[in-house]
Amino acid sequence: MIPAIRFLLVTLLAGMLAACGGSSDPQGTGSVAILLGDGPLDDVEEVNIDIDRIVLIGADGQIVLTEDATSEPVNLLTMRNVTELIAEDDVPAGTYSKIRLYIQSLEIVRAGEPHELAQLPANGKIDLNPQGPFEISPGEDMVIQIDLDLDRSVHTVLTGNSSYRFRPVVFIQVLDQRANLRLTHLYGLMNNVAADSFDLCETLAPTPTNCTSVSVLGDALVLPPMGVDPYEPMDTEPAHAFGHFVIGASGGLSFRALAVVYGGEDTVGRIDGAVLAGDDSIIDSIDGHPVAPVTGALLLDGLGNPIAGAEDGDLAESWAQVIPADPFPPNPFPSFLTQVGPAFDEDVVEGTLTAVDGHTLTVLTDSLDEVCVVHNSATQIQQVDGFSSDAETQIISLDDLSALPGDPDIAAFGTFDGGTPDCLVASVIVVET
Repeated sequence: MIPAIRFLLVTLLAGMLAACGGSSDPQGTGSVAILLGDGPLDDVEEVNIDIDRIVLIGADGQIVLTEDATSEPVNLLTMRNVTELIAEDDVPAGTYSKIRLYIQSLEIVRAGEPHELAQLPANGKIDLNPQGPFEISPGEDMVIQIDLDLDRSVHTVLTGNSSYRFRPVVFIQVLDQRANLRLTHLYGLMNNVAADSFDLCETLAPTPTNCTSVSVLGDALVLPPMGVDPYEPMDTEPAHAFGHFVIGASGGLSFRALAVVYGGEDTVGRIDGAVLAGDDSIIDSIDGHPVAPVTGALLLDGLGNPIAGAEDGDLAESWAQVIPADPFPPNPFPSFLTQVGPAFDEDVVEGTLTAVDGHTLTVLTDSLDEVCVVHNSATQIQQVDGFSSDAETQIISLDDLSALPGDPDIAAFGTFDGGTPDCLVASVIVVET
């Protein structure tokens, strides 16, 4: 089942922010939606994170958004493909540069065995940096998408008892259009129900709070509660919506649903894993679970665009309407939405950066082998800086990497090109300073 994760970042409260500063125009506000997702992590069942405090850093200083951001740890692996809305509200217009997280704990569950990280970088204080400050103008709408790359963030330390170390590899996109936004999952209580729209709110009493306006297009898949047909949605009833945030050319933030499932939080479940495809690339099973799509089921790529089929070995995440009291997952799995992506399989080179010659890096590994790493136009370099009192993540250029003093530790992720020498063509390079 899906744990509640809508509290991972508490909504930005316009009145509180205006009182605390951080705005160049305290009389004007713009709208911000923050989405959180993650990348895959092999051979791990859960990654449970507990966020203690969240701070927004603006031109006029720090703004404490919330204390005790997560009432209990939440499993990041439930956001492998689908992002979750973690904040949406008006904020003071002005210039902002960072989001600061204070992580209380991070637990890895592997083979049923929990492993809590004994030490977090900077005691859990991590600054997330977009590529340059971002300006929120009065009346402007903006979406911030945070991708926590788990596979590159969680590092196995090969000691006698094999432990884990967390280096925060986080990519942030500040967007004013839908481009590159991943599919988002919303859950809440309905309000202002109409024929083709409703609001999804966190709470309704004593007044509706943290509400998102949802548009239900004519071709959206709509599923009533199990065993209830016909069904007329009504205010105060729970619902799930899967779709995209969209910002119009002249502003205006809306959520367009591709699928709506009426029912409580535990009436939707998910499975993920490798695909076994049959004739015409139709999915037979996911991670060994037979799949039987319902009428009108959606088959989508990683961003939520329709696709025709899948291939053996592709990775998939599938969602189904379930009965909470029944064993999970049902067999077969009655999927209403499945997202498919290529198998996540890449090599990694870790060690010390000893030279940069043009677009070729030389890495001295722990086994004292020299390995060449190729940087190209698609390579992203993430710098993770400061592990004593502050930890900061930011995207840097190859020139920035070349100018770093000393011989920094790096991890390069990609595939070997099979040449002579056999170099790793990097998709992501993580440098720790």
